[in-house]
Amino acid sequence: MNRFPMVRTSAFATSIMCLALFAGCKSSTGPSSSTYSATFSANGSTVQYTAQSSLLAAFGQASTQYDCIVSAFDASSNLSLQMYDGSAITAKAYSGYNFVGGALVGVLIVYQDAAGVVYRSGSVTTDALITVTQITSTTLRGTFQGTVKSAGHANVAITNGTFYVKRAN
Repeated sequence: MNRFPMVRTSAFATSIMCLALFAGCKSSTGPSSSTYSATFSANGSTVQYTAQSSLLAAFGQASTQYDCIVSAFDASSNLSLQMYDGSAITAKAYSGYNFVGGALVGVLIVYQDAAGVVYRSGSVTTDALITVTQITSTTLRGTFQGTVKSAGHANVAITNGTFYVKRAN
């Protein structure tokens, strides 16, 4: 008769959980092609986001208004890339910021720097460009550039922007 059945069962369950945990681990020697990131130059200085849980894209729709918002952040700054269209967001270039056929069509780039200053691309005249190069059921990839502004501060030229993020939906 086993006087300690819970000990044996608990030890067995613990062993199974440990095996499952270790089986899910893998060695990492550097970034892989599945590592999410967003990188750009802000007036020539490189800004890079690599915190995996902070790199997301969310898609939405209300009637004929479609949007996609890409979010990236770290402890000191953040980036938001927003695309709007009158049809579903697809792999193509998005620019401008206008109402077309009752839907907002265009882009906004919002960047908050480490000093807490929030910069936005213009809504009337803007050179902001976001190009979606790949959409899958789980990821979104693309490029971006444009000038962002904040009252009382010098403009920030965003160049060489790239993103590869996880889809939230």
